[in-house]
Amino acid sequence: MSEKGHKFIKQVASAIVLICLIVNTITPVTFAAQSTVDTKKLSLSGKAHVQTFGDVPQKIEMNQGIQTLVLGTRGMAKRVERVNIKLFNNTGYDGGIEYKVHVQGIGWMPWVSGGEDAGTSGQSKRLEGIKIRLTGELAKHYSVRYRVHIQTYGDSQGWVYNGAVAGTTGEAKRLEEVRVQIIPKEEKDKVPTLSYRVHRQTYGWEQKWLTNGQTSGTTGQAKRLEGIQISLDRGMYDGNLMYCAHIQGIGWAKWSASGEVAGTVGQAKRLEVIEIVLTGEISNYYDVYYRVHSQKFGWMGWTCNGRPSGTSGYGYRLEAIQIKLVKKGDPIPMADALTNTKDIYKRALDEQHNHSHKWQPETRTIHHEAVYEEKVTPVQKLEEHIYCGQCGEDLTWKDISKHQLASKYKTIINGKEWTMYKCSSTYGKYIWVTYYEKEKTLIRAAYDEEVFTGRYICECGAVK
Repeated sequence: MSEKGHKFIKQVASAIVLICLIVNTITPVTFAAQSTVDTKKLSLSGKAHVQTFGDVPQKIEMNQGIQTLVLGTRGMAKRVERVNIKLFNNTGYDGGIEYKVHVQGIGWMPWVSGGEDAGTSGQSKRLEGIKIRLTGELAKHYSVRYRVHIQTYGDSQGWVYNGAVAGTTGEAKRLEEVRVQIIPKEEKDKVPTLSYRVHRQTYGWEQKWLTNGQTSGTTGQAKRLEGIQISLDRGMYDGNLMYCAHIQGIGWAKWSASGEVAGTVGQAKRLEVIEIVLTGEISNYYDVYYRVHSQKFGWMGWTCNGRPSGTSGYGYRLEAIQIKLVKKGDPIPMADALTNTKDIYKRALDEQHNHSHKWQPETRTIHHEAVYEEKVTPVQKLEEHIYCGQCGEDLTWKDISKHQLASKYKTIINGKEWTMYKCSSTYGKYIWVTYYEKEKTLIRAAYDEEVFTGRYICECGAVK
């Protein structure tokens, strides 16, 4: 068969797959009974730019009166590169929708308004995370709920709300599908929930998010925690969750907000202490309790609301953590562990004075990053741009109606006041746009090196 014939068959196959994507329906996710949203007053639409397929139209699902906007694909291992979400608002409330995305090699891009593209074009860069929020008066009456299908992890992260991070950062995991819903705020589950996962020595990130005091990490394996993510669904309350970690060789890092990573990834550095606190309205109704499993000490006592959990100055790793949201006035978590940190240290010191030391050489891990050679190649592409017919401004990535409204002025003609627009027309023009594509070549892979520190240590913590 000729090369032209092969190309034709490939194009037909791609078209068939795209049609299947459009008409395919996915088993809807069910939620507890809640009020419906009138789609004549409030509805979502949009599209996604997907690897191989290009712009893929939306899919709309209805479940118990709740509209779900579905963008992207699932089960096909295709990255989403760009999304565009529109919100039709005829509720009488001012406001709209905004979203921002975390892009491969770029990081978090700026917030964009509904109807605008978020992501990149022609650069083959995956979306890795997304935040979505409502604005204005609309945000007081409705919530936006969204969930992503993540490479490797699937749907395990679950639904997040109102500006929280959906997806990952720093893990090079593509988003494959994004689902978005608008729900009445008064009907949103009034009970806040909290989920968390950790990055462990050797094993990496846990694929399952844990809740309600479940153990995240390991015990009995001498594996350090290196990073942690905690996600808060605030329910009906305003506020946020903040957490801060004390890191080997770094000390106290900056505070991280719900969904962000605290700690490090790929640097082989242990977490030693953590503090977790609620902020805003939710802190008036709930406490956050947590406890850690620390090297030498095992499970330490429960603490809460920003108090440190772990050890400082001992160089001991955290190995596991449990976290719970507790409504104020409800029973607090109890454990068969010492709750006073000073008592724990005293016990450790007593043990040091009542046994013979077994000295072992102390080593530390030095992580060497991978070395790449980067080549930047300019690539020119012909794109259509939209310009204002009066002032000549490039409106390709801007809201044309806002631009025209900004040029509004009033004038008197024949004794009557008229509203006029200085900018009232547009025209299209094709121009050459230069993009820079980066190509990395691995020169040396990352590796860890164990180095003798010059000291000897005992299991009890004694040093010589």
